Amino acid sequence: MQKEMQNNKLALGTVQFGLNYGINNNTGLLDDVNLQELLIYANQNGINTLDTAYNYGNSEKRVGKYLANSNINIKIISKAPKGTNSETIKNHLQESLSNLRIDSLFGYLLHDFNDYLNDKKIICALVDLKDSGLVYKIGFSIYYPEQLEIILADNCYFDLIQIPYNLADRRFEKYFELLKNKNVEIHIRSVFLQGLFFMEIESLPAKLKSFIEFKRKLNEISNVSNRNIENIALNFVCQNEYVDKVVIGVDNKKQLKSNLNESCNKIEQELMVRLKTELGNIEIPQDLLIPSNWN
Repeated sequence: MQKEMQNNKLALGTVQFGLNYGINNNTGLLDDVNLQELLIYANQNGINTLDTAYNYGNSEKRVGKYLANSNINIKIISKAPKGTNSETIKNHLQESLSNLRIDSLFGYLLHDFNDYLNDKKIICALVDLKDSGLVYKIGFSIYYPEQLEIILADNCYFDLIQIPYNLADRRFEKYFELLKNKNVEIHIRSVFLQGLFFMEIESLPAKLKSFIEFKRKLNEISNVSNRNIENIALNFVCQNEYVDKVVIGVDNKKQLKSNLNESCNKIEQELMVRLKTELGNIEIPQDLLIPSNWN
């Protein structure tokens, strides 16, 4: 039972279905055979949520093609294209539904915070879409705590949020309890910091040299605790009581199987405290915690 409960915290990200994604990804896009195998295996092993977006290349269409030929019952979250406003968001949602070949989404998020800043009536439009039954939960995919502060100060309605959170990036941690008290579902992305945690120190690009001290300490903790980095990074997030879903991106079934197994091998409280204290003392520039800033 515990294994199933832990696996149900994992959600499958689909950006790699439509784009070459990840600093440590050497395999490129999944082909149709591996994509189908991956989705079947995920569903058979307690993963009941897919995370996609209009801007993930042809990810929505590839997911839709598979779902149309299967009996899988799965929750799908998608995100509006950048540049969406209160007048166009319904059409964009309907296009995503058409791509996915479904009648409604579990979640629909604003993908670019500037779309909210440029047209705050977009929240009213999202609420209308929820009231119409086209989507069950609405919200934001954001990168910076300052963005969350604006949303909270505006007192706008949302019940789902996707944010980065991992061993190196704990900027949103202080908001978790507040969000749960507001009945907001918390979804976490970037649990492996786009694969950076697995890179060798000497392989880090020049722009990411700020992570050297962090990587050395993480490697040391991994060796002393006799736990691999995958296990440590996954459970650091999965074992957080406030986290509802952890979005993972994988390149093949083997990686997913490994993630599933490691997520069930919980880390002890003593190790959790060490991770928070020793890694938390290492400063990394905020902008480098956002992979899109690495280019």
